[in-house]
Amino acid sequence: MFGAWSFLYGIVRFFRGHLKLYPVLIWGTIFGLSVEILQHFLPTNRSFELMDLAADLAGTFVAIGILYLLERQFPWFRNNQKK
Repeated sequence: MFGAWSFLYGIVRFFRGHLKLYPVLIWGTIFGLSVEILQHFLPTNRSFELMDLAADLAGTFVAIGILYLLERQFPWFRNNQKK
């Protein structure tokens, strides 16, 4: 789920003309950590799990890797960025 979310967030940033990968990593990390913290406090019979956070971050890193490859592979992807 986090890989798909991060990938779509990166694509939205691309269409806005500024694809920098570090904001995708930062927001993916904040979002994953927030979900895990909320699971601890909300009455959903779920708890904070470090391995869940690791899986969230792994999905974010996979999305960043795909976005990086798109940026390197396709010139039109790279040329759309704002300077």
